[in-house]
Amino acid sequence: ALSPADFAAGAALISEYRQEFYDVLCLQNIDQELQELPQRYSLPHSHFFLLKEGETPVACAILKRFSADAVELKRMYIQSAARGKGYSKLLLQHAIQ
Repeated sequence: ALSPADFAAGAALISEYRQEFYDVLCLQNIDQELQELPQRYSLPHSHFFLLKEGETPVACAILKRFSADAVELKRMYIQSAARGKGYSKLLLQHAIQ
């Protein structure tokens, strides 16, 4: 994600993620994170990946770098209609390259 439109699409996906997994995420202050996506997850310290079917974003993942040898995969989410198509594997492979 580089543009404001990409970050807005990513925020929409993360909002869906929050709804689906609310019981797990309710203590993580995800609302503030959504408001700060570009500031928190932009290059060079983070990579925000969007996966699209045509022009429609259907999946996302964030790779946050802490040091040269430490990263965290955050907020990986595949919309339910897009599951079972290998997108998780594709996102993970892209993120670790």
